[in-house]
Amino acid sequence: MVRFEKENLLAVKVINGNTMDTSVCEDGLEPTQQYGPWYLPMWRGFHSSRGNGAGIWQEVWVSHTDDVWISDIYARPNIEESSVTLTASVQNKMSEAGKRKVKVEMLPRTFEGEKSEVSEDRIMQPGENPLTFQLNLSCPRLWTPETPYLYNARVTLKA
Repeated sequence: MVRFEKENLLAVKVINGNTMDTSVCEDGLEPTQQYGPWYLPMWRGFHSSRGNGAGIWQEVWVSHTDDVWISDIYARPNIEESSVTLTASVQNKMSEAGKRKVKVEMLPRTFEGEKSEVSEDRIMQPGENPLTFQLNLSCPRLWTPETPYLYNARVTLKA
C-alpha cells in the first residue's frame, strides 16, 4: 500500500529463468560457443543463479498506467517506399471495449525535418489489441556513421 506524503519502501526481486546451466540464451545463441563457458554479457538477458553477473544493473521505476495502455511499439522502415510501418500493442484490462484516439508520430530527432503523423479513433477490445499504422516520410534521411540521423516514434492514446 502506498502511503502518500510519507516514505515508502519498494522491494524488487529478480526472477530470470536463464542460468549458467542453460545452454541457450533468450536470443537463441549458445553462450559457450560465442563467449566461452563463464562469460555472458548482461545485454543478452543473462543472469546467473550463482550470483556472478546477476542482479539489477539499470534504473528501476514504477509506472502508473490507465486501464488502457500501450505495452509495446515496433517501427519497421521501408527505404524503397520512404515509409515506416509502426506496430503498437495496446492492452485493455477493462471488461468491456472502449474507444480511444490513437496518434502516431515519426519525428526527426537529430536533425531538422518534417514530422509524419496519423491519428485515428480505434475500439480497444478487452485484452491485447495489436494496431498497425503506415506513415510516409517526406525526404527521409538514412543513418550512416558519418551522418547519424535518428527518428523518434511517439504513440499516444486519449479517451
